Amino acid sequence: MPRRRLVALTLVSAPVVVVAAWILWPSDEPGSTSARAEPVAEAGEVVEGDTNGQGGEPTSSTAPSITLSDSQVELWQRVADCETGGDWAAHTGNGHYGGLQFTLTAWAEVGGLGRPDQAPAEEQMLRAQMLFEQQGWSPWPVCAAELASG
Repeated sequence: MPRRRLVALTLVSAPVVVVAAWILWPSDEPGSTSARAEPVAEAGEVVEGDTNGQGGEPTSSTAPSITLSDSQVELWQRVADCETGGDWAAHTGNGHYGGLQFTLTAWAEVGGLGRPDQAPAEEQMLRAQMLFEQQGWSPWPVCAAELASG
């Protein structure tokens, strides 16, 4: 499968001032469902190079990469199945979005731009893992309890 990238950023003239920029890479392993996200710049950082997705990469990367194992991907899929029946584009008007039912505040706290329901499942899982590392299971209390008992 060819590599794809998702770059989310805000630009202010040249050199570029970055609000946020991430690249999402699927695993290179055949049949693997794992993915990793690499921040390519931190908020307010000035970078050189083409960062508009047309080629080239920013020259700075200071935050750590995040990689999900196949078992973590499977776990987040199970949480999404519980939360939304696996509908990664869920937007029901209840203030929670995407397959893992992020609030917009929680999404932004882990670097998400836009709305979670508009992001690919892989990005939602990566950001859920980041949120889990900050808050544990508290964003998903009902489904965490169901998964623990089942």
